[in-house]
Amino acid sequence: MRRATQAALRRWAVRGVVLAAAIVVAQALRAMYLRGSTPGLEGQLGVRAFEVARTSFLRGDGFPLWDRSQCGGSPYLGNPDTTVIGTLVAGLFGVRGDAMVRGYLLVAAIVGITGGYAWARRALLVDRLPAFMAGVVFAAAGGVVFHGGFRLHFAAVALLPWVLALARMGERDVRAAAGAGVALGLVGLEGGLYPLAFTVVALLLVSVPRVFAHGVGAATVGRVLGLTLGLGICLAAVKLVPMLDLITRYPRVFAEKDSPQWPHFFAMLGEAEINRPAGVNYSADEYRGYVGPLVVGMGIAGAGTALILKPRRWDLFFLLVGSMLLTRGVSSPNAPFVILSRLPLFHQMNVPSRWIIVVDLAIAGAAAVALHEAIKAVKRPHLVAILLAAGVLAAADPLAAARKLYKDLPQQAPLPKLDPLARPYHLEPGLDDLARKAENPMKNLGTDSCYSLSLELPPARALRMGEVPQAWVDAGTLSKVLVRQNTWVLDVDAPGPTVVHFNQSFSADWKPSIGRVAKSPALMLDLALPAGRHHVVLQYRPRGFFTGVALTSLGVLATLTVLAAPLLRRRRRA
Repeated sequence: MRRATQAALRRWAVRGVVLAAAIVVAQALRAMYLRGSTPGLEGQLGVRAFEVARTSFLRGDGFPLWDRSQCGGSPYLGNPDTTVIGTLVAGLFGVRGDAMVRGYLLVAAIVGITGGYAWARRALLVDRLPAFMAGVVFAAAGGVVFHGGFRLHFAAVALLPWVLALARMGERDVRAAAGAGVALGLVGLEGGLYPLAFTVVALLLVSVPRVFAHGVGAATVGRVLGLTLGLGICLAAVKLVPMLDLITRYPRVFAEKDSPQWPHFFAMLGEAEINRPAGVNYSADEYRGYVGPLVVGMGIAGAGTALILKPRRWDLFFLLVGSMLLTRGVSSPNAPFVILSRLPLFHQMNVPSRWIIVVDLAIAGAAAVALHEAIKAVKRPHLVAILLAAGVLAAADPLAAARKLYKDLPQQAPLPKLDPLARPYHLEPGLDDLARKAENPMKNLGTDSCYSLSLELPPARALRMGEVPQAWVDAGTLSKVLVRQNTWVLDVDAPGPTVVHFNQSFSADWKPSIGRVAKSPALMLDLALPAGRHHVVLQYRPRGFFTGVALTSLGVLATLTVLAAPLLRRRRRA
């Protein structure tokens, strides 16, 4: 009993040391970004989303389902770029958007480092120091740092190694499989289309070779996949169901042609100052995936080692090769990316070079395998010291490059401190799409300009600008017009059938207490009312919202049941 207690204490002590080291490295990684400033350009979108939530809660409107700060109004919850848990934290605790982004990226870095460590330890079976190197390399990789710092919803890829680690542990413990489902659900709630797609595909790639592994088999893999995917989809359904409905109604159409060649691919991994490769379609930043020449060399050696030495790590090899082929994009008519793009959800994705994020994880794991096997093979202490120094240098190189990349990302002045209750809501023309977009919610402003990365929403025309009435009626009078985040409240006195016009973009998901919503010729929201005096409450409820809430509640209940079942069985035996 004493030995078991000592072993448990030792395990928790090691975990505490790993967590403390991850916090130190994560702080060092992010320290060059957002010192008393806010993100610039597309980084404003993440700040603005948090500000929408914060100001909505401050006004007493609760969780924002509708976003009034852009495009004459647009869906908030169903937008793939929305972070649901982050929104709740910013709203419930009143955290300002710029501070929220700083904390969000710090937490994401800690999660990425510890997740990479857990995956390397549990799935790749390497020692602690090579495993920690893998976690640092993944969290500091160019694809993870650039996309996470520039597009906040990409930060959810930090959970990818946790899903893989817990799924592997789930082959022996059903609670770990449930944990993988929770991690996947968080990816769905916090990430856009890309993090979710990366995670699901990576999970499938590492699961295929496990079907043929000794002592595992198809039944075990099927159980783990079913539990992980089932719980993950259910837990994220409150966002996924409205999101899938909106994507179906407003699909994006891509004629993707990008096909980075193998020289481009190795430049992504090995060149910190990457230039736009010739013959590709996107800006140079889209091709960032820097892990450093040393990690690339170790990764190549580790990939060979994974196939030759026991225990063979076929899942790592599948992950590395599969993600590399996806990064190649439209390299042939039947390339993996082309086939994947024919599936629902995946057909909404472009920029195949972003799959370099999954390559970064795989190459970090392969480098850890190479270092682990090299340390095992040598017997002399000075050679072990040289190998450990090589591991430190391998992690330090992408870490230094990531700090420089963070420093070079666009940054702007801090958000002003304004009272979001001071001014009545109205629209202003000429608000730049990105420059100071995060200030709109706290100024209680909207604009007719749109910048929605993941939805093709048709913006309304003829919106009224300035401090003018936000609703007007064809015949009759309006009184007590109240504009809230998800609701309109107004009193109408109509001598005959009439139409109320609202100064916002149309959506069929607005539900009136009386009358019928319609789309005006200018794509604005109209409400047809019968004659008489009416107290009208018009609420925005995205299609599939209540279904999503029910499925998420079911997922929470199922997760608690799976986690509690072993404890209940032990209690019965006792």
